Amino acid sequence: MMLVTMMHDFYDALADLAIYADAAPAERQQILKRVGASQKKLKEFAHHTPINYQHKFDLVEAELLGVLGQTAEAMELYDRAITGAKANEYVNEEALACELAAKFYLSLGREKIARLYMIDAYDCYVRWGDRAKIDDLEKRYPQLLKPILEPAKLPANPLANFPTPAGPNQSLHPSIHPSIHPSVSASVSDFGNFSTLLKACQALSSERETRSTDCQTDATGDEKYRS
Repeated sequence: MMLVTMMHDFYDALADLAIYADAAPAERQQILKRVGASQKKLKEFAHHTPINYQHKFDLVEAELLGVLGQTAEAMELYDRAITGAKANEYVNEEALACELAAKFYLSLGREKIARLYMIDAYDCYVRWGDRAKIDDLEKRYPQLLKPILEPAKLPANPLANFPTPAGPNQSLHPSIHPSIHPSVSASVSDFGNFSTLLKACQALSSERETRSTDCQTDATGDEKYRS
């Protein structure tokens, strides 16, 4: 029962702060009172069980400081909330914290930074499996998610642009087995999320580095290659 109450306070405080900017002066005072009461309880729970509640307290505090114009302090608390949720594997609350941070930076006109947070939020929602939120972000923030929603405009085989020394029986342009290295020209939707796309790019880069370091020269100056 106590857990349900605390989660209600957490989300209720965030909902109140979301409408603060458009509220009348009298209503703003009521919002601040309700949020203050919720934060008092969240702070107490965070003191006893920081793993479960500290990031929740930090996120509400970030939103509160944001609407009160304390920008620098809010920035710090958004990052603390995101870090805490991630460290304790609250993927859904990490997603929420990233999304709210993105909206905060958008309100400041800092779209480039907002884009980074919104992409992180999108990635978290994908990992969480929240299809409704994924669709919602795609519809409401296409300009921020454009880098991952559009197909990556990269060559199917980026290694083709980097010549590799060939041995006696080797081609100048060794092929990449598609079952090991999928084409990085695929869209994010093909991979499932942005993290997988990055891993694919890293795998291609790693193969080239391995080929480069496998080359050694013996005492006579003749080049040899390990298979």
